[in-house]
Amino acid sequence: MRYLLIIIALALLIAGCGTQQITAQVTKEPVYKIGVLGPFAGPTARYGEAMDAGYQLALEDLKDSGINFKLIYEDSHCDNKYAKTAAEKLIALDKVDILLGPYCDGTNLVASQSAEYHNKVMLSPVGVSRQHAGLGKTFFRLQPSNEVEMRTLVNYIFDKTRHRTFVIVYLNNNFGFEYRDVFNELVDEKNGKILFEEGYELLDSDFRTTITKIKASDVDAIFFVSSDFHAAQFIKQVREQQFSIPIYSTVNSQSVKIIDIAGNAAENLTFAFNDDSNLTEKQKEFYSRLKKNNYRLTGFVEANAYDALHLAVDALEKCGSNMQCQSNFFNSVHDYSGASGNIDLSSGDIRKNMVVKSYRAGEFIKLKN
Repeated sequence: MRYLLIIIALALLIAGCGTQQITAQVTKEPVYKIGVLGPFAGPTARYGEAMDAGYQLALEDLKDSGINFKLIYEDSHCDNKYAKTAAEKLIALDKVDILLGPYCDGTNLVASQSAEYHNKVMLSPVGVSRQHAGLGKTFFRLQPSNEVEMRTLVNYIFDKTRHRTFVIVYLNNNFGFEYRDVFNELVDEKNGKILFEEGYELLDSDFRTTITKIKASDVDAIFFVSSDFHAAQFIKQVREQQFSIPIYSTVNSQSVKIIDIAGNAAENLTFAFNDDSNLTEKQKEFYSRLKKNNYRLTGFVEANAYDALHLAVDALEKCGSNMQCQSNFFNSVHDYSGASGNIDLSSGDIRKNMVVKSYRAGEFIKLKN
């Protein structure tokens, strides 16, 4: 009888172990896939590197988050064809659960169209095109539209200066075309005047012919639509010709490229930027960590990317791969304190204050509006 009881006990123990093993297999958490699009090679790779700097700091914070996920990178090259192919690959082949990026406006647009078609949510750290305004279903962004940015700048120009006639020098791509058009419209609203417009290509670095043309015109100021590299080259060449005309530019002007290439020639370069005049403790900590990683000066991309990955992981933790739930989650984000400041997506688009800044004596300072 004793032996029978032992055999029964052993049988129950083995059965119990088997049940536990099966349960562990069934309840194992899935590994979510986050597709990361960005310009990681070529002439715009520095922006992909800036995005990745934010992602890497976010990964440090999220390693103990309790949710399993991995990042799958694809290079958009800031080229529409590459971006579409990369987005389709991440969605169709890699089966990602959510998308981050890319960077340039044209690539944001084509990638977001692919995401919408396949019912995937895409959160862009940047994406300033006004064509994205209020989409709020499958596309979300953490940087205000160029219309918000340009209205901030143009209001300052007409309220605080006597500049009323302008030349627009713009990059020949979606980014350049939109900024050119928005600036043109807002100046027209103020009864200002655009005397002429001049385009340039991504690989151009010699602006002397354009500068000579501007010098021969009767114009108050230049609006230069640029990457940081182009802005620095342009400003340097303007000042080398002893030309003291005021220069306005875009949000990516706050960059080490301006300091390293243009130096003192960039004095008084003016642009609209995210309001970073009253940093929270979280923002101060973030920028301190970047400096420890040999970052001399940050723009807005690093912090936006950091927040984008945190929000994407929050969405996956709450919703898994359910697109509608993710969309509802992002639309519910309100008064979120991030490395990029306060984040409000409740209107379907980012709400963020912008201010006017200028390069003065080696620093980017906020001007009084």
